[in-house]
This record gives sequence, structure tokens and C-alpha cells, in this order.
Amino acid sequence: MTASDPETAVATAVTENGAGGAPAVLNAIISKAEAWEKIKPGTLDRVITLIVEAEQRDNRQYWAEFWLRVAGIVCGLVFVTLLCLLAKYFVDKGAPTQAAALFGVGAASMLTAFVTQHVRGRKEQ
Repeated sequence: MTASDPETAVATAVTENGAGGAPAVLNAIISKAEAWEKIKPGTLDRVITLIVEAEQRDNRQYWAEFWLRVAGIVCGLVFVTLLCLLAKYFVDKGAPTQAAALFGVGAASMLTAFVTQHVRGRKEQ
């Protein structure tokens, strides 16, 4: 790795992170990077490797969260569908009151779970 490669990588990282146009910060980072490279050669390669690994880990975590949300939505839809089918079965067997109670309580519990989760998500942000 040449001297210009770490400078380019650091400059790109600083610009992408919203600190672009801050030459004092960039010069300080480059001088520290050059100092570490003089002390222990290969340090910049290791730092860049760690940054790439962190980005890949964040990307995997994003997709895991996405698929967990999709799975939650699918499970919720399956639950509501089963409630509807069970309520229809009760009505067909002549027990409409039990069907209404079953569907009402099930739907209310689902709604409560979704609202509670939504409120918790807002508080964490």
C-alpha cells in the first residue's frame, strides 16, 4: 500500500461520513495514520480490514432484522387467518357468541402486541 492509498481511503471515509470539507480533521487523521504506519507497518491495512468487516457485519444484521420483521408479519397474518377460520367453524356449528368472543379476544391481543411493539420501537429511537 502506498502513502497515497491510506490518504485516499481516509479522505473518502471522512467525506462519506459527513465531515467533508474539514481539512484540519483530515490532516490530523492522516498524520496519525502515517505515524502509526511508521511505528508498526501494516496498521492501516488492518484498520481498513476492520472497517470493511464492520460494514459487512452491519449489512448482515440489517438483512437479519428485515427477514425477522417479514417473518413476524407473516406469522401475524397466519394467526389472524386461523382465527377467522376457527370463528367460521364455530358459527357453522351454531355457536356464534363463542366465535365472536374468540375472534374478538384474539384480534384484541394481536392489536395490543403490535401497538406495544410499535410504541417500544419509538421510545428506543
